[in-house]
Amino acid sequence: MEYKKIHLDLLKISKKNNHSSFLNFLKSCPPKQLKVFNGELSVYLSKAIVGQQLSTKAAKTIWERAEKFIINQPLQNRNLENNLRWRYTCS
Repeated sequence: MEYKKIHLDLLKISKKNNHSSFLNFLKSCPPKQLKVFNGELSVYLSKAIVGQQLSTKAAKTIWERAEKFIINQPLQNRNLENNLRWRYTCS
């Protein structure tokens, strides 16, 4: 139910600050409940970037490969760009 409160707060703030376009947009949309991600931030951000840049099918394929690599590497030893480049040029 927190998402409903957030929606109401946004309505109040946009009205108070005379943001009529945003207010009208919010009024036209029902509150949306977002999925909560409780995992590692770097994994989430990596997946979001891949998903935004590529088609769904390509993103799924790349993500399946990258996720295995990301999860198995200690955070302090990650150099994703170099390691992924090496891994996929040697495959």
